[in-house]
Amino acid sequence: MSEEIKKIKNSSLELSIEQEIDSIFEGSVICDHSLRIGGLCANCGESIRNDQKLATFDHTNDAILLTQEFAEEESFKLANEVHNNKKMVLLLDLDQTLLHTKVVSKYDLHNKLSIVYNHKFILGDDIHYVKYRPYLFSFLNKLSKLYELHVYTMGTRLYAQAILAHIDPEKKYFGNRVVTRTENLRTLYKSIKRITTVDKNVLSLDDRLDVWNFIPNTIVIKPFYYYNRIDINDPNIILWGVEASGENEKEKEMIKEITEKIKNENLLKIKEDYNELMIKDINSKIKINGEIKTEDDLNKEMPKRDKELCKIYKLFKNIHRSFFGQNLELKDTLHIKNFVKLKIFKGYVFNCSLLLEPFILFMGGTVTHGFEKHRDKNIFVIQNELVAKSLNTVSLSQNWIYDCLYERKFLDITKYILKDYRL
Repeated sequence: MSEEIKKIKNSSLELSIEQEIDSIFEGSVICDHSLRIGGLCANCGESIRNDQKLATFDHTNDAILLTQEFAEEESFKLANEVHNNKKMVLLLDLDQTLLHTKVVSKYDLHNKLSIVYNHKFILGDDIHYVKYRPYLFSFLNKLSKLYELHVYTMGTRLYAQAILAHIDPEKKYFGNRVVTRTENLRTLYKSIKRITTVDKNVLSLDDRLDVWNFIPNTIVIKPFYYYNRIDINDPNIILWGVEASGENEKEKEMIKEITEKIKNENLLKIKEDYNELMIKDINSKIKINGEIKTEDDLNKEMPKRDKELCKIYKLFKNIHRSFFGQNLELKDTLHIKNFVKLKIFKGYVFNCSLLLEPFILFMGGTVTHGFEKHRDKNIFVIQNELVAKSLNTVSLSQNWIYDCLYERKFLDITKYILKDYRL
């Protein structure tokens, strides 16, 4: 049981005892059933139906529920403690945000040759090779001074534990603040409400907006792919009824099929010229052919250095400075969305697919599918040559939308033009 729940259990028990003493004089015993485990009240032990709105509170167990009123009260207490320590709350994704994982059967000797990795572990019959994003440990170390860090992943708890045992063995960054899909209320969407009812000082960092339902609290980072273009914990794969943890035959066959397709399209880029790597300790010392190197040394040797975590850290540092620049108590502060909401496309009109529509709206743009009334405006047409031709404009690659999102600014369209119909 987490420390938060222990505190709540104790305070709830004290309240329950006080209520019981008062009720003795009134001739009845009353319990508000504010803390529940499954279908039982944790205070009085009575079996109860979930006949009112309840909230989860414990990271490791989604069966522990609080009444909405009690959850709001306790959430604000914890949020206020964080705020008084001059910190905000940050929910970090793992896959493609902080690292990339490749799954190989432990019986497949061919695929285990020349694989570069920082950490590896076995789940079931599969070996998981993990490559950390450059500057990961520097990022966590610096960020933990400004934010209370949590992990929120679509991977299983066993998967997350195996990774965090190596990244954070002393639990100095995340403690027990880890939510996985194992205890995510059987949903493949992420929600701040899974952790707290107070979201005004909470941010999330993820490579995907869709799993967060495009909420403004989300900061999007460019996906980090190292081995291939496969996300082993992709919610879409899981939705197909396949556990993406490398533990069953159906998933192995599917991953093999996808991998072969990617190979044929020349998208699989494994660096065969590297020897096996193994991180020896939390300080990112890496042993290569007997020679100890630092994380920074390895970063410099990579053909294309990924500096996304450095860039994102600067962003989070500026957000923190702006948020606490209000010099107000938490209850009086402006919501965090006032500091991070994107307005890149404000005032611009787009013609695009339904898939891209929520991304454009997230960045402040307007979407139209009946473009006739917008002929007098500059419409950005995304990958639709017929519409672009009828409007005498250009058809742009959808990559422009994503790159604007990752860079958090309006980028020049020149290199994204697919077809130019301007007169």
